[in-house]
Amino acid sequence: MCSLFLPRSDFWLYNGHPSGGPWESYGMEDAAAKLRERGGTVRVSKSEEANLKAWQRMLPGGITIDVFALNSKGNVDFFDLFSGTATPYETPVLNQPVAIHLLHSWSMQYPSQHGSVGGRWLSHGAYARGGIVLGAVSECLCAAFAIGGAMAGLRAIPGGGAVVGWRRSLLQGLAHRDFR
Repeated sequence: MCSLFLPRSDFWLYNGHPSGGPWESYGMEDAAAKLRERGGTVRVSKSEEANLKAWQRMLPGGITIDVFALNSKGNVDFFDLFSGTATPYETPVLNQPVAIHLLHSWSMQYPSQHGSVGGRWLSHGAYARGGIVLGAVSECLCAAFAIGGAMAGLRAIPGGGAVVGWRRSLLQGLAHRDFR
């Protein structure tokens, strides 16, 4: 079965950005509320829950989730969490197909290289809804990514696929689905 048609009702929103100041615009609480309104099960990790030690604790068992959204900063070969820096080699094992949304500069600069942030997720079996991962290239205005609950770029369509909608958020699209 094509992963585009898998049901998605379990979400993990992982915000590795610092709290306060300009980073507040990347918060995921609004996103979580919208997903819950539609019957989704949502886990949000932020602040100390999204530090390097918490990240490393999830690695041994891997993750079992339908959609994983990661807000982080860094480069093609590392990503900063709330406190601490991880490498692509600290990408979790995926226990099932996972739709991934990376909000991370340069994450998909080299998608075929396992030593890159995005490449490691893909080699572990992640897929992006519609093949889109934002934050793949250098951006001069990070605020462009802080739209609609911090996840810009994807809009759900019937069947679970996606189309590019630069100014639309993943949540806006998912808010139109009922997960019950």
